[in-house]
Amino acid sequence: MSRSVFIRTSLLTVLASGHAVLAEGGFFYAIEPDNGADRVYRIDVDEDFQPTVTPIGDEGSLGYPQVRGIVWDSDGERLLGFDTQFDVWLEIDTTTGAATVLGTFSRAPFDLTYNPNDGMVYGLEGNSLWRIDPNTGEATLAVSSIATIGLAHVLDTTGGLDGLFTARASGLTLVAEPDFELIDFGGNVQGRRAMMWDPSTDTLYNYSGGATHDWYVVNQVTGSEVLVAHWDLDITVLAITFVQTEPQPLTCDRMDSDDDGDIDLIDFAAFQACFNGPLE
Repeated sequence: MSRSVFIRTSLLTVLASGHAVLAEGGFFYAIEPDNGADRVYRIDVDEDFQPTVTPIGDEGSLGYPQVRGIVWDSDGERLLGFDTQFDVWLEIDTTTGAATVLGTFSRAPFDLTYNPNDGMVYGLEGNSLWRIDPNTGEATLAVSSIATIGLAHVLDTTGGLDGLFTARASGLTLVAEPDFELIDFGGNVQGRRAMMWDPSTDTLYNYSGGATHDWYVVNQVTGSEVLVAHWDLDITVLAITFVQTEPQPLTCDRMDSDDDGDIDLIDFAAFQACFNGPLE
């Protein structure tokens, strides 16, 4: 498939201050392992993309000191993750911060993303892409020799391709569904701690993680990334996931918003919302 086949409008909303706008109603969960704290944090952002960090539970309440990846299961509305010290797949209580073992897990993927199309979690480990059963942690190989860092599942709500965006040496790459064909876009995007997609603004983010907390917006057509925000945090984030709590945009095949059998001026507001975000 040629690059020209995959054409999309990338709605990269950036404030004059240079900060990307995260959709209202979205927030992050993050994990700080390694230092004895091993706890969960909720991170909310304001209109300038600056964070407010709220710890969940007490220090050590997670109970697993090497949680290196987490992901939000949007269908099950649960936080999942894995611990590399005990090789277990976990469900994490977002009220208490405690974790429950769902199964053994022998892989150590660098980043995780949930795919609502098949209900599976995907993770990158070394040069391979793995498909993970969210209920058991059982992992099967999806793509070998991919050599990537950072992973985000993207749904094209206007009728284009679905797939997994990632960063490779060749730049931005889409692992297109359903056959996992690799489509390279090039650009200067780099592999960082985590890649995430905000569905309500169709914005692809790249996050440095660790102790630097730099945020980049990635152009989904050119593969270029731009630094848009920096967080000053006292925690070291080694696992993070985005939670979208607002409705996703109205798709164009539902333009008869008043269900009267035709599309007319009454439906115009819904038509605009299809391209600009959720209806108020």
